[in-house]
Amino acid sequence: MLKVINALQALADEENPRIYLKELRGSDNPPFYSLHIGQYRVVMTIVDGEMVIHVIEVGHRRSVYRTF
Repeated sequence: MLKVINALQALADEENPRIYLKELRGSDNPPFYSLHIGQYRVVMTIVDGEMVIHVIEVGHRRSVYRTF
């Protein structure tokens, strides 16, 4: 879990974090993004202006996308 926290902190320091993320299909308003950290995925949304990252789900790549 420490790798996930470190990756999110590094992402928050980026000027344009979307270049490191994959936009998920079928999620338009707000768009969901996926961050790959080894075998785990973090599903999130990003609010511009104040650089707010909302983490929706953290889980193994096998099962994290089944809820979306």
